[in-house]
Amino acid sequence: MSFLSSLRSRLLVGTVIWVIVALVLAGWGLQSLFKHHVIHQQADNLQIHLNQLIALVTLDEKDNPQVFQDLTDPRFNAPLSGLYWQIDRIGQDRKIMAEGRLRSRSLWDTVLPTEMHVSRDEADLQAVNGPDNVPLFAVRRMILLSSQNEVPLQITMAVEQKIVLEPIAQFTKILIIALFMLAAGLITAVCLQLYLGLRPFERLRKGLANIHEGKTARIEGNYPAEVQLLVSDFNAVLSLNEKGVERARTQASNLAHAIKTPLTIITNAARHEPSELAVLVKEQVKTALHQVNYHLNRTHGKGAGSIGGARVNIADVVNGLLRVMQRLYAEKNISFDTAHLPDDIFFMGDERDLHEMVGNVIDNACKWTASRVLVSASSHGGFTEIVVEDNGRGLSADEYERIFRRGVRTDENTPGSGLGLDIVRELVTAYGGQVRAEPSALGGLKVCITFFASHSPQRPGA
Repeated sequence: MSFLSSLRSRLLVGTVIWVIVALVLAGWGLQSLFKHHVIHQQADNLQIHLNQLIALVTLDEKDNPQVFQDLTDPRFNAPLSGLYWQIDRIGQDRKIMAEGRLRSRSLWDTVLPTEMHVSRDEADLQAVNGPDNVPLFAVRRMILLSSQNEVPLQITMAVEQKIVLEPIAQFTKILIIALFMLAAGLITAVCLQLYLGLRPFERLRKGLANIHEGKTARIEGNYPAEVQLLVSDFNAVLSLNEKGVERARTQASNLAHAIKTPLTIITNAARHEPSELAVLVKEQVKTALHQVNYHLNRTHGKGAGSIGGARVNIADVVNGLLRVMQRLYAEKNISFDTAHLPDDIFFMGDERDLHEMVGNVIDNACKWTASRVLVSASSHGGFTEIVVEDNGRGLSADEYERIFRRGVRTDENTPGSGLGLDIVRELVTAYGGQVRAEPSALGGLKVCITFFASHSPQRPGA
């Protein structure tokens, strides 16, 4: 059975996949929004610093730029603080002039690149290399200061990328932890919801198992409205099935009694006649009685294995049958061995059917045994098996299958109609079981009746 064959597994897998996909998309969206916010906020801060610097720039008598007041952010005065500015003059040939360059104290003895490429990742900021090739984000503006000659200046404001990216990394780490915790909480809630939501179906399964094992005749208990309709309909079907089986058995019994009465009268009438016709009548009446019993037992078997069967103790039935056989075959002085017949093994079905099946097999063993009949029962691997052995003459190899055919008799001199083992086969098959014959360790015949347990995944001999 595959993992996804159950409804609970399918719902769980589907929900977990959806939760993971939803949280991944949500995490990606939140991280992108936060990154966009942080970078653009830093770009705005650089623009503010840039505007403040532009307001403080003047030209001296040689048209060289000068700043008459320090900027308010103290990081511009701390060496290699990560926040820098630089002012460059642009010559008439549109090239940067090293003469007259101004820099913030934070740059120490380094110079910002004058040629910059726009970053592919962030349109508002440009990526440059700063002191010790540390990556920077920078903004740049070109201005003209009025003098006798217009002097173009290039002003650059830069900040270390680490200052911008560290909060993003910290936020991403916290976000991942939070999303993992949220995922664990959601999956736990889903598991709890599935358990509570599907719990009525587990109770329903146990109720059906109790019916099959004969512990109850109906599905009991209160269920949610969606399931209660199914339970009510199923109980109604069980009731109809039980009434139908009982009606069929009653009608068959009535028919059997109705037929037996005239057959008995005919037999009594022919018993006192020595003619060949009387002998023929007695033989045919005897055959007719066997046919009536045979079909009556088949009618009983229609309920075999049906839902709502009884739970019958095998040892009790066998011991009752052996007491009858001891009286019936008293002249043979048979020794019955039940040492391997536990009293805690049960047959899930009708007690009359078990009497018919086991009774016919034990009766057959008593007819052919020399002195001993062994009856045992066991339950293992999902199967219940009843074994009857004798120490008679046994059978030839081709007779082990033939004895279960209707009307077959291995010895015409031994009383019988050849229907007993065929009735056994019919009833056992109706219960989904199997019957077989094989040589016994006692020297005679061994008949094994195996019943398929409801919880086992395969049938006997499969």
